[in-house]
Amino acid sequence: MALKDHSPEVAFETSRYPPADMTPAEFEQFVVETLRSINHDVDDFEVTLHEMVEGNDGTYDMDATVRFGLAGMDFLVLVEAKKHTHPIKREVSQILHQKVQSSGAQKGMIVSTVPFQRGALDFAKAHGIALVTAYRPTSEGKGTRVTLLDPRHPEHLVEVLTDVSARI
Repeated sequence: MALKDHSPEVAFETSRYPPADMTPAEFEQFVVETLRSINHDVDDFEVTLHEMVEGNDGTYDMDATVRFGLAGMDFLVLVEAKKHTHPIKREVSQILHQKVQSSGAQKGMIVSTVPFQRGALDFAKAHGIALVTAYRPTSEGKGTRVTLLDPRHPEHLVEVLTDVSARI
């Protein structure tokens, strides 16, 4: 279902809602299962639901984490799974960015069932936060790239996780 209000507050390229009828906990599990199904070419690939991650300023209960090795280096991706009814605000990107900095993670990713507001998109782009939507729109958007999460094509997430093109 498309948003009827295309106000400048909502990024047009992500302004479609998924046909999902699941609880937030079920959505978190869906995200973890989809991430686990990635056709990956990395070492020690592990996805964990609700991992406690230590930061400089406390411990964070992350919706999910992705750990892997690539070219002899260890990577940690912090994942926030958001099943909201309203577009994701800038503050969600800012909080995840702070958690990435505090924990020393290499990447942050927000997986959402709803669009991202322009502020969330702009902040994520400026700070390297990956934005993922849990549905496939009918046409490609313009501007800031939002990666699509589709359980039929999980290999596209390799690019999000590693910032390199997926090897198919």
